[in-house]
Amino acid sequence: MADLIIGAASGYDWDKLKYWVNSIDKSGYQGKVALVATDIDKATIDKLTQRGVELNLFGTQQEDGSVKAPANNAPHVERFFYLWKYLNDHQGKYDRVITTDTRDVIFQDNPSFYLDNALRYHDLVASSEGMR
Repeated sequence: MADLIIGAASGYDWDKLKYWVNSIDKSGYQGKVALVATDIDKATIDKLTQRGVELNLFGTQQEDGSVKAPANNAPHVERFFYLWKYLNDHQGKYDRVITTDTRDVIFQDNPSFYLDNALRYHDLVASSEGMR
């Protein structure tokens, strides 16, 4: 089974997401990449799709192909529901799941290689943003 890198985005365009996508590609990662997103324009949707990112969009699709967030949306909270829903809908499809922020994460190396070593000793690997 393949690994999965999945993130969430709301209101991000390609200029904000390209670093995440490009760094995954340059790391040598061979697994699946998915994104749950809302408030996203058609050009960004097209670029992500061309780059092989599987999109799970939530909200209302507009005539121009963009997707607008639902009314009274709190995407920083709702993303967890849509991440869970994606994983629930794809149970048993992936060996390991890597979930990250999308705007401020850059992959410096293939995360699957890191997990090959780290998961020999642990069942779960978690990180933080340097907060105690």
